[in-house]
Amino acid sequence: MPLLQIHFDLDLPPQHLRAFRAAIAERAGFEHEHFHHHHNRSGPHHYHWSYPLIQFRAIPGGVQLTGIHAGAHAIKTHLLPRLGSSLRLLDREVPLHSYRVSERPLQLSRSSTLHHYHLDRWIALNRHNFREWKKTPPDRARPLLSRALTGQLRALGEGLGVDRFKEVVGEVHRVAHQRTIRWKNIPMLAFRVQLRCNLQLDPALHLGRLAAYGFGRLRGEEKPGGTAPAEGEPRQSHSVFGVCSPMPSPVRVPPR
Repeated sequence: MPLLQIHFDLDLPPQHLRAFRAAIAERAGFEHEHFHHHHNRSGPHHYHWSYPLIQFRAIPGGVQLTGIHAGAHAIKTHLLPRLGSSLRLLDREVPLHSYRVSERPLQLSRSSTLHHYHLDRWIALNRHNFREWKKTPPDRARPLLSRALTGQLRALGEGLGVDRFKEVVGEVHRVAHQRTIRWKNIPMLAFRVQLRCNLQLDPALHLGRLAAYGFGRLRGEEKPGGTAPAEGEPRQSHSVFGVCSPMPSPVRVPPR
């Protein structure tokens, strides 16, 4: 199963990531639903609730676009041939002088042993289990998060064709941090947790709500009791099959 990534040298404020996603979806063509995850036949406010196969993430000095399986095919077929040298973003024409494209096999398999990971900015709770969370005593909080994690891992497994995905189980064994964020003016809880599960997960994947926007970032497998790799630390060399002309520094998109 292929995993394709494009790294854009674009200094984009994180609050503009939604606009960048919309601009990419427009360039690829709104008829290609992997880019925006709306259900076109049902109207503009209807979404696919399956695991997103194209994901966006703001990283230092750039934006990373990840396509998985059919999402990788959609990027190669519908986006790259049309990408061009600039992108219309927030009523500005932003140059795309430099981007790097890489592709490798996705690492994902169900396992008879448990694998341990860190998960950052994980939006675990939907509206229903958020209400349940607010009335749950602290000693019952981790089981609630573990149920949410298991459901999200099974959705990932189903979306990516994992064999017997309903047997996938996840457990949150430590909550390191939680904070409230606002998304579309709606408050949400974002967690940093340590987890274990019977899936061997690729560190390029994201989990939970807003995974398409880079929330729920896996920090790589660790040994029990170990520490996660630093954010942005290189994990694996990728074979580059396409590189645009280099440019001296990232293009900066000023905040509005």
